[in-house]
Amino acid sequence: MILAQRNFLPLFLAQILGVFNDNVFKSALTMLVTYKLAAASGANAAVLVSLGGGVFMLPYVLFSGLAGQIADKFEKARLIVYVKVFELIIMSIGLYVLILGHLPGLFVLLFLMGAHSTFFSPVKYGILPQALAKNQLVAANGLFEGSTFLFILIGTMYGGIFVLQPGGAYIVGLTCMGVAVAGLAASFLIPKAPGVAPNLTISKNFLAESFRVLGVTKQGHNLLLVLLTISWFWLLGAVILSLIPVYGAQLLHGDEFTTTFLLSLFSVGIAVGSVACQKLVKDQITLAYV
Repeated sequence: MILAQRNFLPLFLAQILGVFNDNVFKSALTMLVTYKLAAASGANAAVLVSLGGGVFMLPYVLFSGLAGQIADKFEKARLIVYVKVFELIIMSIGLYVLILGHLPGLFVLLFLMGAHSTFFSPVKYGILPQALAKNQLVAANGLFEGSTFLFILIGTMYGGIFVLQPGGAYIVGLTCMGVAVAGLAASFLIPKAPGVAPNLTISKNFLAESFRVLGVTKQGHNLLLVLLTISWFWLLGAVILSLIPVYGAQLLHGDEFTTTFLLSLFSVGIAVGSVACQKLVKDQITLAYV
């Protein structure tokens, strides 16, 4: 069982705990905006929620090229520790901002959480081929993707249900801090994985590097096809996830539990599909199902 392996379990734990924190915070912000802060500020809830989704994704656009270079150049286990320290700092500040209900501060923290995920993503996926045998990669990726959406679901439910309760900001904030500590502890157990390009020169123009990487993908039809498919999947998912809370509140006239239920259905479906992929391809790396 791949989950029992010493070279995979700590990375898996660091991954799912980070996903949980991301989505607890995003869900808490969404619920606060939809049911509380939008009305108090006189702003449109749908606009603010969509803006929040954009703020979280912006670091991916800005820093993905830089993050990939750093992941290639430096030892990956140490990078994951640094990322987890950054997450703990963000969550510590997040506790204070959640208690205040300070909308601009919440958006700043959302951007920082997006940056955290941007730099973690290439490291966690890049370390897999170094830590696992080739015939284990499909199973590992399936577990990563399935657990990602499972913990999107759990984090979304947790943040959405508790943040509007009395003392909810304390509960959510302290939970995120505790989970960040657990993720940091797991990161110390990840086996070392040397950089695959230690002599790589980091580009100072990080935005240009992101576009350069996009240009490289055009050289391979299969790679471009996979990237376009994944990008479409995430774009569609992000749009749906960002609008479900507004749909539940304004069209269905439901409360936070209605929204959480709708989000749960969406996330469970994706999680089941991700894990089922391993069975479909029988541990073979193939583009057939793409």
